[in-house]
Amino acid sequence: MKFGLFTYPSRPRWLPHVAAPQVFDEVVRQAELAEACGFDSFWVGEHHFDEYWATCPNPLTLLAHLAARTERLILGTSVILPALHNPIRLAEEIGLVDVLSHGRLIVGLGSGYLPFEFGGYGVTYDARRANAWEHIDQLLAALRSGSVSTADGKPLRVYPASSQQPHPPLLYCGYREESVRKAIRRGLYFMHPSSYSVAFLEQKMRRYHELVREEGLDPADFPHLTNRAGFVDLDSQRAADIGVTNRQRASDTHGRSVTGPATPEAKAILDAEAPLLQRAGRDPAQAVVLAGSVTTDLLPTFENLRDEIGLFGSPDDVIPKLERLREMGTHLVLFSINQQYLEPEYVATCMQLLGREVLPRFRDDGPLLLPNPQPARLAAA
Repeated sequence: MKFGLFTYPSRPRWLPHVAAPQVFDEVVRQAELAEACGFDSFWVGEHHFDEYWATCPNPLTLLAHLAARTERLILGTSVILPALHNPIRLAEEIGLVDVLSHGRLIVGLGSGYLPFEFGGYGVTYDARRANAWEHIDQLLAALRSGSVSTADGKPLRVYPASSQQPHPPLLYCGYREESVRKAIRRGLYFMHPSSYSVAFLEQKMRRYHELVREEGLDPADFPHLTNRAGFVDLDSQRAADIGVTNRQRASDTHGRSVTGPATPEAKAILDAEAPLLQRAGRDPAQAVVLAGSVTTDLLPTFENLRDEIGLFGSPDDVIPKLERLREMGTHLVLFSINQQYLEPEYVATCMQLLGREVLPRFRDDGPLLLPNPQPARLAAA
């Protein structure tokens, strides 16, 4: 099983003296430490206009910098929001960062879920999914053919071409089954989100491979990838106190600005997770949901986060949870340690402990991801 570190460049409201240079310098230190500790990959996402929540307006720019500071680490985006990008420009940037990193780039894409981000760019929020898939199709065409055409039909070369051919591994992150199908049909890998309980994640993984088979493709070509909140310490209670509290604090900060209407997809998630909510003493009917997900602060109590959703505790607590994920067929786990601002020494101590006590138990010397499968209808196009 492979492991990545997913980081959030955040400036907390309660520490106003922490400025942007400190935030991003810490991201660089985490990437360097992740490589030293034996993580396989390092991931950042795209967010805009909220300095208190994981704001990184251009993950590829940040990864280009990290490529110069690391040697082995695979560098991933989780995610880029294609609806906010010119897809041809994005194809060129992907090629450049893959060249600069000597073929160490993985590109995750998603539709996004924060209305103010799209409003700030003048993009209609309700059209974001349609816009995202339109731009993804244009991006794939440019990456796979290596060329684009002008309005009068003149061919132009996309330069530089990626070091990985025909392009870096591409994946899609989301919640909706419709999005899973679209990703599979385009040969994109899929990343399962961190807000599911492990039991619900197992259901979603089984359904994912059912959808792959329905498209006439081989599930072996579509590995399971997931993001999991976690924090590890030699003392189980201290790990939970630090890690779960950080996750709840992040959800409180984030949840105030992302509430939205209850979509059918979100209601389905609530139905599946109702037993978890009820054990937490929550009324599922009162949970606030947004575009296909549930605000994470309303799903869990402290105990639910620790025991059923995240990877919190001592190495002896976390290793059996990872073994279960491996038994479920998981190929890649992203640890989300720093979901809001955590003191750097806590993050470093957790990473070092994972590197010593946990990651070696699951060592996998194979590739993180192979080139994307290419469905026959795309190969024939």
